[in-house]
Amino acid sequence: MNVILVDFRAFDTFGEVVVVVIAGLSAASLVNTSVHKKNKINSLIFATTAHIVAALMLVFSLYLLLRGHNAPGGGFIGALIAVIGLSLLMFAESPSYVRERLYYSPFGIAMVGLAVSALSGVMSLLVGLPYLTGLWWKEVVPLGTPLLFDVGIYLSIIGGVMGMLLKVNEELD
Repeated sequence: MNVILVDFRAFDTFGEVVVVVIAGLSAASLVNTSVHKKNKINSLIFATTAHIVAALMLVFSLYLLLRGHNAPGGGFIGALIAVIGLSLLMFAESPSYVRERLYYSPFGIAMVGLAVSALSGVMSLLVGLPYLTGLWWKEVVPLGTPLLFDVGIYLSIIGGVMGMLLKVNEELD
């Protein structure tokens, strides 16, 4: 019964992430960036604290990502924590500061994440199991399709949400 629930949860989560990425793309395309309101908080204490807290949040988000599957955590909640940390840096520094540290286009990151999640499900089809059934390779390394799925979800949420937030704040630089 647990295996059925875990497999169904993965399919449900994949659908939710597709909706989040589509919503982020849609919102970014509809946003009018002619607003010139300044969001940066000019405080040395806030900027210093934001860097420390954001770094801790990013590390904690990776912990949640790696802890997921059969324990509370996973790619979805880990990515939400990471997005909050990156948003904190946007307020402390600027949207361009965060954009430079992402290295790649946020929506490109989201598309790679969707592809990784979808391909992790295809691997089980190749061995004759239903789509998104978890496979583990403990003999070589403790790696499996549930971890790949969560990494894809993690990238999709970060890319989709950060793409929308950076688009909304692009005139604030």
